[in-house]
Amino acid sequence: MVPLPKQSELAAEENNNDIDITNGADPEMDHLGDGKQKDTVVKDDNDNDAVATASPSPSIEERWAVENIDVVCQLWSLSEDKRNELIEIKDKLADIEHFKNDPFEVVRFLTGPNGFEESAFRDMIEWRLEKNVDSLMQEYEVPPLLEKYVPSAVLKGCDKDGDPIYLERAGVMDGVGLLNAFDQDVLIRHITWLREKAVYGDWIEDYKKEHDGKPPKQVTIVYDLEGLSYSHMKPEILSLFQEIIQITTSKYIGLAKRMIIIRAPTVFHMIWRVAQYFFRESALERMVFSGPYDYREILEQYIDLEVLPSCIVEEGKGEIVQGMPSSMEGGTLPLDS
Repeated sequence: MVPLPKQSELAAEENNNDIDITNGADPEMDHLGDGKQKDTVVKDDNDNDAVATASPSPSIEERWAVENIDVVCQLWSLSEDKRNELIEIKDKLADIEHFKNDPFEVVRFLTGPNGFEESAFRDMIEWRLEKNVDSLMQEYEVPPLLEKYVPSAVLKGCDKDGDPIYLERAGVMDGVGLLNAFDQDVLIRHITWLREKAVYGDWIEDYKKEHDGKPPKQVTIVYDLEGLSYSHMKPEILSLFQEIIQITTSKYIGLAKRMIIIRAPTVFHMIWRVAQYFFRESALERMVFSGPYDYREILEQYIDLEVLPSCIVEEGKGEIVQGMPSSMEGGTLPLDS
């Protein structure tokens, strides 16, 4: 196993002031929790507003109903003290009218090592509104090059705990080519869409059918570094990676159960000296590291290898869930892209 490089004390997180948030759209797809639909307003033949067939968006009181809190407590095995704390949080967030003000979502900010992070939750809501993330699932059109050359998706099947697996192959991504072909904001938008698909995609319904109606709670991330090279150390690549990590770990808190970093080459140690500071401390504690020669043994502790695709293990039969990019090969972008 590649040992976790010695980490200096992480920089203190920025202080976040409370914000007053009173709007926010409700995605139309289910998610790692209890997703609901909202009304869609359309025009009838006389140009009058008419409501389509979607269900009304639930109120805060409906989302925080006792039965929902009970389901959350059971799903996360919360103690009675944590249950009481979750109920108290409802009042703290009463000013936030947004679909993520929901016990299925808020619990992720409660179960970390630092307890409930209200400022982080409010910052996440503000980010979603500022970046129009709530409409991303409906409006985003995936550029063909990004669909082919950014291998990142949820896999069919589960880890040994019954939780979903998310595979991302950063080592075979052509960071230089991607930044030559697209602005960094475009790449960040695409990565955000991938993260949204991981928590709101159609695959959630298939998972629930196979698990007695229970939604997935967390995912195991397999982060493949095969192909990592000195080109990934360029400042512009590290800047992109830093923004991706900050979004993933601070805007999707509690999503990752563990992160298994596999096939880390020697150059990884040099990159890690910088990259370790991009992660929240709680994320670092959930990492498992492996190199090119012991990664199979590490993976087998958590995952049946057949669930993984053949680009990871030769005998793998894994497939990508419906609705996410199916290519896992990555590679160098064409020169004329």
